[in-house]
Amino acid sequence: AAGAVLLLSVLVMVVVISADETEPTWTPPLVSKGANKTSMSLGDQVTFYIVVENPQNPIEDYWVVVPWYQVETIDVISPVLRIDDIGIIFYQGQPPLVDSVGNRVKVTVSRMDPADSFSLRIDCTLVGPVEEPYLIRNTAHVSYYVDEEGRLGIDHRSGEVTIGVGYFAVMLPVVLRSYTP
Repeated sequence: AAGAVLLLSVLVMVVVISADETEPTWTPPLVSKGANKTSMSLGDQVTFYIVVENPQNPIEDYWVVVPWYQVETIDVISPVLRIDDIGIIFYQGQPPLVDSVGNRVKVTVSRMDPADSFSLRIDCTLVGPVEEPYLIRNTAHVSYYVDEEGRLGIDHRSGEVTIGVGYFAVMLPVVLRSYTP
């Protein structure tokens, strides 16, 4: 009987250890991205919208809600688009810091408590050229730290935004001239 108790204790410890090695049970920051257009032509403008939030309520019943640190959102805009303007539309919590170099936009929030969020607007103009299949695809990424000691969380991606680009043939008048040497 003592051997059975010892074996049962070992099995319980194995289950507990393997449970600690599973996916984290915290609710991660959520990121979504959209655009105000689904198709465009050369010279057209498009506005991308990104929303990042630390949910107030757990997504799953067994998850917990915690603050996140150094929440960093990165969006690399297609080189066929020119960034005209970037702006924070709304934030709740600590103010986001926006940094842009070339077509890379980075937004950092030092701490996001549960229920904190921000939304970002990126205005662009299609300067082209766009290669076949004439689509612009774009995804925003969010990374974060689990605690103030700098343990890295998981990278989350928004859904992909796809915009079709139309090209139109333009008929130019042809003028024929005779040439006599």
